[in-house]
Amino acid sequence: MRIPCLLSILLVPCFSGNAQVQSIDIAAPGSTGGNYGSVRYYDPSMVGQKNTAVLNYSDIEGTPYWNEGWNPAFLFLNRGGIVKLKNVKLNLYTSDIVYIDEKGVEMEALPGMVQKVMFMSQKDTTKVLALFDAFRDSKVANGYAYYRIIADGKWKLLELKKSLIRTVPMSAMAAKKMESSFYTESSYAIASAENISPLKSLNYSNVIAVIHPDTNTEQWLKDNKNTLRKESEVVSFLNYYNLQKL
Repeated sequence: MRIPCLLSILLVPCFSGNAQVQSIDIAAPGSTGGNYGSVRYYDPSMVGQKNTAVLNYSDIEGTPYWNEGWNPAFLFLNRGGIVKLKNVKLNLYTSDIVYIDEKGVEMEALPGMVQKVMFMSQKDTTKVLALFDAFRDSKVANGYAYYRIIADGKWKLLELKKSLIRTVPMSAMAAKKMESSFYTESSYAIASAENISPLKSLNYSNVIAVIHPDTNTEQWLKDNKNTLRKESEVVSFLNYYNLQKL
């Protein structure tokens, strides 16, 4: 999957094996900076520091993380700054951003501090693995849920993955009476600006109820035999629709 460049921002990362805080050139073509343009990275403490020592998943099978391995990431702060960290994870169970600080200690970013997370490849730090955006969610303990951006633009296709715990009873002869394991549930949503509309499933009726296409858009769907039932079809449709609304 190819992720479009975030708001046409050009990233030129340079991760070091030792340094945690470095400067980087970020510029949006034709802009004077905006919220994220022409900035330097701040100290990792800008994302807040909350110790994760209380989290212990050793008795639970599986993983609650989007990616079990550590990856470099750019954290776009609500206040407009950007933090670059070498080792970051996204906890899908708690909706927390976990990172390793300059002392090698596992920490959590404070809730509400990070608006977007752009994960980069550990092997190739110019390659974007995934981009997540935070939206308010009263069902989450920290008040925010991180949605992966699948199609970007004025209208976005988002995916929310939640890690949950399933507990089942063991046999009478087992050492443990109960066994717990993580499992993942996925759902989609369409967002425009700060408004987000969850979708019960991907299909024509659910997508059209949010987008409200005109006659030309309806014709495009027919001509392209696009049923809006697959992720790739919705991405193709939104890419077309966003271009029409420029």
